[in-house]
Amino acid sequence: MKRNKSLANPTDEMRTRVYQERMQTYEQAVRAGNLPALVDAVEDCVQLSMPPPPWMFDAVATLVARQMLVKTGRGACNSRQARWEENQKHLARWDMLRELLERGREIYERYGDDRGLTKEKARAAVAEELQGTFAEGGEDAVKYSYELVEERTAKGKGLDFYITRFEPNGKSG
Repeated sequence: MKRNKSLANPTDEMRTRVYQERMQTYEQAVRAGNLPALVDAVEDCVQLSMPPPPWMFDAVATLVARQMLVKTGRGACNSRQARWEENQKHLARWDMLRELLERGREIYERYGDDRGLTKEKARAAVAEELQGTFAEGGEDAVKYSYELVEERTAKGKGLDFYITRFEPNGKSG
C-alpha cells in the first residue's frame, strides 16, 4: 500500500505537480481581480521552494504601477509616481554635483576645466549640463537637491532615491 506523503516533505515530482496546479489557479484568480491570491502564490513559491512563474512578475509590476498613480495628498507630489519622479530629479542633480565635486581637482589638472573646484562653479555647471533634461533646474534647484539627498541619506532615508527600472507606464525590466 502506497502512503501519501504530506507537503511538509514532498517528493520533487509531487512538489512540482502541486506547484503547477496551484500557480494555474492563482493566475486565474489574480487575472479575475482577486489580488490576495497573489499573496498566496508568493507564499506557496516559498513553501514549495519553487521560483515565481512569469505571470507573477507581470502581476506585481501592474499592481505597483497602479499603486503609483493613487493620490496620496495635495500639491505637485500628490501621488507615489509624482514623488518618485521628483526624487529621481533630485538624485540626478545630486549625483552629477557629487561627481563633479569629487573629481574637480582631477578634471582641472587633466583638462584645465575649473568648474569642479568650488561648489558655486560646480552647481552652475550641473545646471547648465542638465538643461533640456527631466532633471533641469537652476543653480538653486541643484543646491536644494544636493542638500536634500545628503540630509535624507544622513538620516537613513537615502533609499527614497533608490534607482529602479520602474517605468510609469506599468512596465519594468
